Amino acid sequence: MKFDENDLLSATELNRNPSRYVALAMQGRRQIVLRDNVPVAALIGMDDLRRLDAATAHDESASCATSPTDGFTADRDTLSPAPSGYTALGADASSQAINVAVAANHLIVGATGSGRHTALSAAITGANPLRPTQFIVLTRHPSFTVQHAFTSPDTLSVISDCEDEGADDQRQLWAALDAEVDKRRELLTGAEVDTLAELRSAVDDPRLPDIVLVLDDVGTTLAHDRKRNLSRWARFGIFQWWSFQRFDVGRQLGVRQAEINFDTQIALRMASAAESRHLLGTADAGVHTPKSRPGDAYLKRTVVDAGPPTKFRFAAPQPDARTRIQRRLPTFLNHP
Repeated sequence: MKFDENDLLSATELNRNPSRYVALAMQGRRQIVLRDNVPVAALIGMDDLRRLDAATAHDESASCATSPTDGFTADRDTLSPAPSGYTALGADASSQAINVAVAANHLIVGATGSGRHTALSAAITGANPLRPTQFIVLTRHPSFTVQHAFTSPDTLSVISDCEDEGADDQRQLWAALDAEVDKRRELLTGAEVDTLAELRSAVDDPRLPDIVLVLDDVGTTLAHDRKRNLSRWARFGIFQWWSFQRFDVGRQLGVRQAEINFDTQIALRMASAAESRHLLGTADAGVHTPKSRPGDAYLKRTVVDAGPPTKFRFAAPQPDARTRIQRRLPTFLNHP
């Protein structure tokens, strides 16, 4: 990508007339922004950005004979069990377990072939919940066979082929969940507390398990009101693990509409460096994660001063892990 020296532009001038220079960039002009006579940025159009993104991804993939996560150990057998309340995802470069809270909101993104479904199964398999927890997986992919280590038949339910919120399975599920939320809201109001955690400090009712909704590529099919309601469900002990193949504009819009405050954002190999930057603040998941190593990932904790993303490798469930696909309403939602 070449630049003309006549297209040097001071930051002061850009601030004075931004619309003019943005219009020039849209027309294909490539402009270098100077501050104190030092080049600090470039103003280019979207076509140039896409070409640069594609070239960067190609060059990095071709030049990286080894991945930054080569040598990671992530055998499930060698991982220490997760502490109570956490799930063991995998291990970092020092073979230290990567654990995240079960009762929290997480976002996992990975392109086709990145190992995203295995990663979801790993997160479910490694779970060591602090209290009774029910997992409900909604997926648009009928071939997604969830692997897990639960012994109770009611701990995990899977509803597949979720293309439309109005489909019978989904309609019944959301109706039952809405009723569950109404019941929990009444309990909180009667006890004059704001959250289920506060209520449990007084009475730990086993009929009120935590609920983890694993939303696999269904975020864009949910109605706007549904997404807004989901953002408020954590206070009722209902948490979401969102999963997407892509994190393009549509997915970003869906997440913003949901107003979910994610505790972690996890990226396996992503479709482009731009998507990686949007999610992590770095292009690493778009250019440093080769197709030959599914399961390599970066984890960004969204708390203040969390530092740069952590590189790690998911630990796949053992081959003898249980599998489950069932298209029935979870029985725990039927309790009085």
